[in-house]
Amino acid sequence: AAIAAMVPSAPLLLSPTKGEEDAAAKSSTKLRIGLAIVAGLTALALQALLSGNEAPVEGAAAPTEWRHLLNVLVGLPIVGAAAVLFMPRQMLSLLRGFTLVVLGIGFVASLWLLAVPMTGGWHFQYIRHWIPALGIRYHVATDGISLWLIILTTFITPIAAYASFGSIKTRIKELCFAFLLLQGAMIGAFVSLDLFLFYVFWELMLVPMYLMIGI
Repeated sequence: AAIAAMVPSAPLLLSPTKGEEDAAAKSSTKLRIGLAIVAGLTALALQALLSGNEAPVEGAAAPTEWRHLLNVLVGLPIVGAAAVLFMPRQMLSLLRGFTLVVLGIGFVASLWLLAVPMTGGWHFQYIRHWIPALGIRYHVATDGISLWLIILTTFITPIAAYASFGSIKTRIKELCFAFLLLQGAMIGAFVSLDLFLFYVFWELMLVPMYLMIGI
């Protein structure tokens, strides 16, 4: 009896209760419904844009390109990431909602790229001198290849964020900051036409990736 008392007993494995199973099932159902809604709205938006994107008639006015569109796609999530740093850590709903709204706005704005036919050359080009002494410029533009990389980024990132919010329960503030900064840096790398600017955005992507690995 003394020997048996000295041997540590194995920990009891408690099976999840019915309430916990119901809560997990409801959370999974809500996640699937949310992803289905996002996919459906995306399909409708792409169908509407592509159906109206007909070949330009000879002599007709070409669609206008807003030269600041790429600046918005790059700057909006980066500014949103900076805003997350000033939000209270305890307000999880605010952090998640703000992140999804910013990412959603970025996706809707990126669909504007489909309104312009991707003919030869650069589109939505914006050039501004940054460090003239070294010949460094803030030069961004898009073409038929980077166009789809941008749309893919703005489409996948909010889905990944929404899915991760259902499984990750700690360090939500850092996670929201990482998603926003990562999207802005990725788009910046896709549209950079200056080597130094590309290097800046490429290195900037490492910051949120490091945080995500830690989370």
